This record gives sequence, C-alpha cells and structure tokens, in this order.
Amino acid sequence: SMQHLKLGEAHHGPVTALVLRGEDVHAAIHGRIRTYDATTGKLHRTRTLLPCRVHGLACKDDGALLAWGVDAVGVARGDAVTTVTTETRCVAAAFASSEEVATLTSAGTVERRDAATLVRRGATADLKTSGELRCGALRVAGELVKACGGDAFGRIIVDGVGRDEAHGGVITSVAWAGDDVLSTSDDRRVTRWRINGDALEKVWTAAGHAAR
Repeated sequence: SMQHLKLGEAHHGPVTALVLRGEDVHAAIHGRIRTYDATTGKLHRTRTLLPCRVHGLACKDDGALLAWGVDAVGVARGDAVTTVTTETRCVAAAFASSEEVATLTSAGTVERRDAATLVRRGATADLKTSGELRCGALRVAGELVKACGGDAFGRIIVDGVGRDEAHGGVITSVAWAGDDVLSTSDDRRVTRWRINGDALEKVWTAAGHAAR
C-alpha cells in the first residue's frame, strides 16, 4: 500500500533532491538538508551542506550524506559538515569508496576527492564531450567509477562512447540501469542504451508523454 507523508510543515520552497536510507528520508531545499522519519514524517534534524541549491544527494551505509550543486560539493557525517566550491559545474557525485568521493564535471571529467576533506586528488576519466554536459550519473563498480552524461544538443555519452542526436532535444536526465543507461529528454521520450563494442545502441524508446 502507498502511504502519504506530510512533510510540508518544515518546507518553504521546492524540494530539489531526495534520498531514502533505512528509516531516514533526506530532502533538500536550497542548500539545506532536512532529515525525516520515513514512517511518521517527523523532522529529526536540519543541516546546511551547500551555499547553493542542491541538485543531488547520495548516502553511504555508515550514514554519511553527500550533496552536490552547481558549484559546490558537501559531505555530512552526523553534525560535522565539510563543503568545498568547485571550479567547474558538478553534474553528479557518488561515494567511490570509504576514502574517496567521485564527482562528474560539466566538462566530462571524473574527479577523485578525499571523502573527509573533499580535497581533489586527481582526475581518473574523461567522457570526451564536445560540449557542456547538462546532466550526468556515476556508477561505482569495485575500483572503477563509470560515468554517463547528456548535453543540450541531444548527444549522450556512456563510458566514453558517444552518440549524436540520441534525442531530439536537451538531455534532461540520465541514470544507470545495470550496464545500460536510461535517458530522458524534452523530446518527451525515455530511451534505454547499451554499449556494443565502440557503438552505443538503442535498446528501446518509450514515447507519449504529454509534457517534457
């Protein structure tokens, strides 16, 4: 059965990111993260992680919380919060290990950062995008961090393999589905992609949405 929780009492603005871990719901509004009980909707705590709007959230099993926005990345462990600004727009982030955080920049670079201080340790991969990524996603597979992203011209790149005119509009989101990638666009389509050698092949496309 579906349960509706009223969390609006604590919010004065749009919720821009959401993640569920165990019995905690973490919801982002502006640069603040509010944590609620997943069963009752009761507000537990509020922490400020970023100086800008939060675009994405991720959690670790030990309770660490990662947030990223246009020009900042923040990590919280309990009440301890570390935040750094980024030189290039961040489109995705993930916990790569207990010691590292990975971030994907709009230029297509995957950067490794210290999980405690968020100091940049170096770059490990490049999507070789011909333009600025509008969205992206990271997938941690053992020691590897795989990346995918999409730009404003309908081009999608998965682990270095790109495809022009994958969509007839701006790529609005991408997400990993195992080794495949799902993408959405303002062309009102959802598409599943699969790498086959050095080509990115379309598995299926769903259309018919009334709005982007």
